[in-house]
Amino acid sequence: YETAEVYAARIRQPVVDAMTPQVYQFDQDGNPLDVTTLVSPAAIDIPEPGSVSQLTTVTAFDVTANQPQPVATVGMFTKGSVEVFATANDLYLFDGHDGSTEAPDGLLTWGPLTDVTKISFGHGAAETLATVALTAQGTFSGRVLNQFAADEQDGFLRVVTETRGQGSGVVVLEQQGEHLVEAGSLGGVAPQEDLSSVRFVGSRAYFVTFRRTDPLFVVDLSTPTAPKLLG
Repeated sequence: YETAEVYAARIRQPVVDAMTPQVYQFDQDGNPLDVTTLVSPAAIDIPEPGSVSQLTTVTAFDVTANQPQPVATVGMFTKGSVEVFATANDLYLFDGHDGSTEAPDGLLTWGPLTDVTKISFGHGAAETLATVALTAQGTFSGRVLNQFAADEQDGFLRVVTETRGQGSGVVVLEQQGEHLVEAGSLGGVAPQEDLSSVRFVGSRAYFVTFRRTDPLFVVDLSTPTAPKLLG
């Protein structure tokens, strides 16, 4: 028999390796060179309390090196389906799941929710050390179809959402400190139809829903706090 301390020391690393993603390095002939852990347990965040089902990691690689290496990584526990929208400087991670929301009258309703996390890329004090950091978080009702259902303009994050039975809509989020808060919204479009495609062009959002034909809707987002259905 072995002591608890010896047992913990023996199995700790294999358990950590089994629960976190690994980075495998090979030479030009395909021979394995090294295996390292991509994200350590100490670099994993739990943005909100509640049940989680997977670990999602965001990593910056130095693709200019002879052998591209991960230079910065952040991990977070997520609850459901994950979609990603990226700009040149930031990445928005959408975590879709079911949950309850409280209405102004105090009643709780159950339905699809999306947690959104803004992840920023930058450099440390040395200007050569890349950083990946969680900078803001928020939650809104509905699900996100894919990466084309989100867009950023003038500091506002615009997202076309869908809630089964309630239709499609647009939510506009603005960063205030460490929070992404709702600045404007439009909902209830085509309540009995499924969202099938989205594109953003400038200050307008275009999306198609499906019935027997494919209706096309155009939303004016030139005033982010007051989205307007044009036709």
